[in-house]
Amino acid sequence: MNEQILAKWLRWAVYISALIPLVIFSQFISPFHFGKVIVFRALVEIMAVAYILLVWRQPEYRPKGNPFTWAFLAFTLVFTLTAFTSSAFSQSWWGTLERMGGLFTFWHYFVFYIIAISVLRTREHWQTLLDLIVSVGVISAIYGFLQKTDWSFILGSGNRTRPFGTIGNAALFAGYEILVAWLALTSLFFTRHGPVTVVSHPSTRVGFKLVGVGLLAVFVIALAFSAQGLWVIPFGVVVYGTYLICVGVGYARIFYIIAACISFLAAIMTGVRGSLLAIAVSTVVFVLLWSALYRSRRARNALIGLLGAGVAFVFLAVMLRDTAFVKNSGYLTRITDFSSQTYTVQTRFWTWESGLQGWLETPKSIVFGWGPENFNVPFSHFFNPLHFQGPGAETFFDRAHNNFVEVLVTMGIVGLASYLALFAVLFWTFAKLIRKGGDERVLGIGFTAMVIAYMIHNSFIFDTSANYITFFMLMGFAIAMHQGIASPLTDKIHAPRWRGGHTAVGGLLTIGALILIWTTAVMPTRANYATTRAIVAGWEGDFYKSIDKYREAIAYNTPGRYEFRHKFAQYILDVSTASNIGQIKDFPNIAHEAIVAVEVNVRENPPDYLPLLYLARLHIILGKDDPASEHNDIAIDYVRKALDISPTFVRTYYEMAQAYLNKEEPDMALEWFTKAKDLQPAVGITWWYMAVSRGQLAEEENDLAGTTEAIGYAETALEKGFTISEANAQMLAVMYLRVGTPERIVPLFELGVQQNPTNATMRARLGVAYANVGRYSEAIETLQFAKTLSTDAKFRTEVDDVLKQLGVTP
Repeated sequence: MNEQILAKWLRWAVYISALIPLVIFSQFISPFHFGKVIVFRALVEIMAVAYILLVWRQPEYRPKGNPFTWAFLAFTLVFTLTAFTSSAFSQSWWGTLERMGGLFTFWHYFVFYIIAISVLRTREHWQTLLDLIVSVGVISAIYGFLQKTDWSFILGSGNRTRPFGTIGNAALFAGYEILVAWLALTSLFFTRHGPVTVVSHPSTRVGFKLVGVGLLAVFVIALAFSAQGLWVIPFGVVVYGTYLICVGVGYARIFYIIAACISFLAAIMTGVRGSLLAIAVSTVVFVLLWSALYRSRRARNALIGLLGAGVAFVFLAVMLRDTAFVKNSGYLTRITDFSSQTYTVQTRFWTWESGLQGWLETPKSIVFGWGPENFNVPFSHFFNPLHFQGPGAETFFDRAHNNFVEVLVTMGIVGLASYLALFAVLFWTFAKLIRKGGDERVLGIGFTAMVIAYMIHNSFIFDTSANYITFFMLMGFAIAMHQGIASPLTDKIHAPRWRGGHTAVGGLLTIGALILIWTTAVMPTRANYATTRAIVAGWEGDFYKSIDKYREAIAYNTPGRYEFRHKFAQYILDVSTASNIGQIKDFPNIAHEAIVAVEVNVRENPPDYLPLLYLARLHIILGKDDPASEHNDIAIDYVRKALDISPTFVRTYYEMAQAYLNKEEPDMALEWFTKAKDLQPAVGITWWYMAVSRGQLAEEENDLAGTTEAIGYAETALEKGFTISEANAQMLAVMYLRVGTPERIVPLFELGVQQNPTNATMRARLGVAYANVGRYSEAIETLQFAKTLSTDAKFRTEVDDVLKQLGVTP
């Protein structure tokens, strides 16, 4: 193959990679992350083969040494070292299915960076890439804007308050758009005639190249997107068309103005406070540097205006945050809340505290951390029970939501030092660019602001594929500008003849790359899709089809298998609560199959408590109808193992108590529910569980004092916000009758109706309670209203019978 063609093909592959942030696999688990990583890794593996052949024959394409490249390599090597010293190597290597991080993926970022800085040889090459990045960012922003509609064919729509574009998370989307916005703004301030791509080359040549890139964009998106995502193609064409029009009339700066405004607006609309802070601080830094370096009066006035606006915003936020105007807007409520006591802020503090406690646990964890992608391990060991606010609470953090804390905890001191070195080298590079003057100075100022924004943003979140790819492409451009690329470098370099050895090695490398793509991209994709088909079949009530698809996904035994097994187990647990569970004759055998699958997760992830809790719950389900069943004892054993790993995880105590309830030992269940209450006394449901256990024990022993104690637990639960169901209200009413306080039944059912205003049965019981205390008119009115809430003929007949007893003809 001609080396010039090979280098050109690699450049086009780099351009294609700029489209990765648009990739969405809508029919897959983790639709906004999974597809991006799968496509990117496969593309880089193909590129690596071509690049090896290129540099073998033409050493001139080897990357030049520079401080950032060495710092990037050092961080990647530390990433590798800490992965091999990890507490759970498999997770450090592959990452989770949701984020698709891990060492394997991270090496792809480094290889991609090396290829990009090696084959993009001229300013034109780089500018084409930068224009693609800006255009793709605008398309993603448009996607985000349209998520505020109710258009079902837009993934994530439904009048979403906080858009997440094609990135899948509002905070990650904001971070991505901040990078794009600063790139567009920096490009705007390049030489007043606009970027060199248009000025220094024939317009037709540039136009054809851009049209070609646009067509490739359409092609790649059409392949990568499902039917739900194909709508983005015309928007991509519109964005490219806008760019080409602006270029054609010589006003490319118009495009950058539009792009910067759109991207900043998209980031601001997310309402992510860390991102808003990043935008504010980086803007002040940009204007301050511009004012100081160019002695610009306009910049100085703008700086004064920005600082004044910031002070005014804080003042107005403090003064108006309790007004109806602010409270009626979720967005304004969010961005004017500066309190460190806000629950979401508190969860960050608790998470960081747990991570730092884990980091300090041993000399090994201090130096090398717990291993990349393993933040969940120290988080579990030092779980703060305050995270648990009841069922549905967010109690699992696989990331620190602070990249600096994340790196310190998972990669230790060596990891944090190498990570900080990346930024130190970047700021040194930007300072060098600033001293050069011209476009380099503009780039240094703009990218200094960009990286400051990036660091602030990452102090409250983490990076994923779209952000990493964009960041390393941009930093590659900065390094290339620092090294000097003003003069085009020829690709017509003398190379030795293409020999049989080159062909043989190229063939072997190609075969190796295809095998790698098959095993790490195609197979995981098939397994992921099989899992979503299982989930869909479960929604449709097709139990056996769902089970077959779960079996298929697990049988692939491919990266992601941990999550596939857990999805299978979760489905079994969900089905176990269905009213028609008795109709599934082989349910116990299938539950055993789920147990076998999750046991593999235990063996593969020894420091992880979640598989142990899945196993405990599965055995509890199998043992619930037989107090003497061995399943209950097995469940207790698994719970104890989970407690050894995470001794303060509140839900674990619930599982232990449930196992003892299965064994008809309410005294032991009460003991474990009480331990859960001691860990987090603010949760009403824990007090209710204590009431149930204590009441059951008191009933068995005919103990009125015990019943009174159970009533106290129940009333505490209600005070703490526990929403009472009709069955629970009836249970407490029986306790009131048992201790001789029937007058407390009416307030109980009044609370129940207040919490469940459309519950016909609850309202009917309130009517009966009114009648029992002689409040007949209220009883009649309440019973008649209860009839209007139900269409059940039997229920309505029963209400009519009560009304007849009260002298009312239905």
